[in-house]
Amino acid sequence: MSPRFDPTHLQLSVAYLAAQILVLGILTVWTRSFVGLGFALIAQAVSILPPRLWPYPVLIIAGLLGQSWRLYDDFPNGDWAVIAAFFFNTLLFTSMFVAFALVARQREQMKALVEQVQQAREGAEALAAHNAQLAEERRQTIAALEAARRELAAAERAAGVLEERQRLARDIHDTLAQSFTSIVMHLEAAEPQLERVSDSAHRHVGQARQSARDGLAEARRLVWALRPEALDQASLPEALERLAGRWSEASGVAATTTITGAPRPLPAEVEVTLLRVAQEALANVRKHARATTVTLTLSFMDDALLLDVQDDGVGFVSGVAPGARGEGGFGLTGMRERVARLGGSLSVESAPGEGTTVVVELRAD
Repeated sequence: MSPRFDPTHLQLSVAYLAAQILVLGILTVWTRSFVGLGFALIAQAVSILPPRLWPYPVLIIAGLLGQSWRLYDDFPNGDWAVIAAFFFNTLLFTSMFVAFALVARQREQMKALVEQVQQAREGAEALAAHNAQLAEERRQTIAALEAARRELAAAERAAGVLEERQRLARDIHDTLAQSFTSIVMHLEAAEPQLERVSDSAHRHVGQARQSARDGLAEARRLVWALRPEALDQASLPEALERLAGRWSEASGVAATTTITGAPRPLPAEVEVTLLRVAQEALANVRKHARATTVTLTLSFMDDALLLDVQDDGVGFVSGVAPGARGEGGFGLTGMRERVARLGGSLSVESAPGEGTTVVVELRAD
């Protein structure tokens, strides 16, 4: 009675065992020689059914064997009503076994379905959480890309503005400045030859010469404001050190540069302004201070940027600063205006005999 089906299929297992139980009941009533098959059938039921089901066929088979042993002597000459009752009970018990097996199978399927639903719900929750995380990462990535795009656009605009400023400075230097210089030279060369002309002619020549000089000074101021050559290939700290070195050689006054804090990249307009302030302050020291030493200090702080230009010269009374308008540059007044456009401040500290300190403070941002 070896099975010819896959025992993992519960429905086939139950049907197969039910058929064997029914056949066993008939055979054991017919002859006791088949009683041993009942024990083999019990072993088979235990081996192919899940643990929750095999007690049912075992009880049915055991009861069937007991009944068939008692009815053997009455068959075929016995009470047919008793024999019919035996077969009815056999069918009833077999049907109950099948019913129990089907109910158990449905419960197992329901349990498996509930577990699948639970797993699906947990999977859906995990997927929703993962999708939310991906959406947040996508939002952050888009925000970062947008910020990078804005920064790149600003950098491109700044680079374009700086390049245009440098081009204008070169054009002014190569055209207007050279032309004004040539006019001044020609007028100065012609002036000695105009001794016998009228005073009116002298006056017109003098006015022309002064206009040419004014135009030349204006061209130089434009070049000064537009194109800081010292920053073309160097950072602001390096440009200040080179400026101090060249100024010291030209003036004979000792000049040192000190950098404090951690240097960081600065906007081009900030670097240009600080370099121009340092140049103008040194020009004033050379013209008015009669100093022996000058110190330039650039301080990188967390929330501010400071530039100090300090000399040990004669100083002056506060409010009466020499070089207020500057010559060829843009003077203390121009320095203050330019620093103010960047949201900063410029102060001058001085007293007679105590030297002078020019302090520029800009916000770190």
